[in-house]
Amino acid sequence: YRPQLHPCTCTVQTCLFTLQLEERIDTLSKENKAFKTTAEATHALIKDLKEELQQSKDDYQKMLVKLTEDLQQRDLCVTEYKRLLQDLDGRHQKQLEEMDQELLQANVKLGSSVGQEASPEAVAKELRARDLEMELAQTKLELVSEQCKNQELQNQLADLQNKLAKQLTGKK
Repeated sequence: YRPQLHPCTCTVQTCLFTLQLEERIDTLSKENKAFKTTAEATHALIKDLKEELQQSKDDYQKMLVKLTEDLQQRDLCVTEYKRLLQDLDGRHQKQLEEMDQELLQANVKLGSSVGQEASPEAVAKELRARDLEMELAQTKLELVSEQCKNQELQNQLADLQNKLAKQLTGKK
């Protein structure tokens, strides 16, 4: 046996159910709107982060190219200094040998032994040899200085690469 509902009761129940549905629809609509707003903000943030990442990559690439060019220029300078150093060293050695020969010949002509005082020409040549030795030493110092600068640039390049790698892995 089923009791018969009164038609008014049925309408009130339907009205209550309809009101509950409308309230639920309003709540869900508000939640949907909030979700869409959050999603849009998230997409905008992702877009901004991608642009920032691309800018960082571009800046890194430019810096890497510049540092590589600087490093190549330094390498060329070091290579040129080494070549000059070898040339100067070779000339210095040749001049020393020539001076030794001339000193020996001068001593023989004067009839003196190697340990005795030499002629003014021999003294001038000895002074010239010392000047060349000083020039060679200065060139060697410049070479070492350039090698130090080269090493410093290599260290800076490595540091920048490490920083960029950390930034790229930190933003993932």
